[in-house]
Amino acid sequence: MEGQLSLFPEEQKLPAKIKQKKEKKNIDPAQTFDERMKRFWHYMETKGMHEQWIETVVGELRIIIDALADYHDIVSGRVGLMEDPYAKAAWEYQLKRIKQIQGKLEESVGYNRDEQLETCKKRRHSNDGDIGEDALVLASRG
Repeated sequence: MEGQLSLFPEEQKLPAKIKQKKEKKNIDPAQTFDERMKRFWHYMETKGMHEQWIETVVGELRIIIDALADYHDIVSGRVGLMEDPYAKAAWEYQLKRIKQIQGKLEESVGYNRDEQLETCKKRRHSNDGDIGEDALVLASRG
């Protein structure tokens, strides 16, 4: 990593004495450089061409994916009721773009929101029919 800016201070070149102290600590093998780099979004600003990094985790990306999908669902219902063709077309374009962004994020994380919703619905329906032993205990106490 010579000549590069290190995002992780523990990976900078250290004097030999300090290196020996660092090596004694238990290092989680799952936290390799590549694994840690998955937490970052990398993008270039179009003005000035500045390189930017944003640190995040998969759970936060899932929340963003869900928020985009919910926003898409809410707004698409409203867009269907619009009478102004220009505003309707502008919103439809924005909704199409939101779906594209959501799809890219889902693909990069390996998360499928539709499959997750189906799994949650199956769990909810399987638990609704059974009132269980708790209801019988409460009825016998009363």
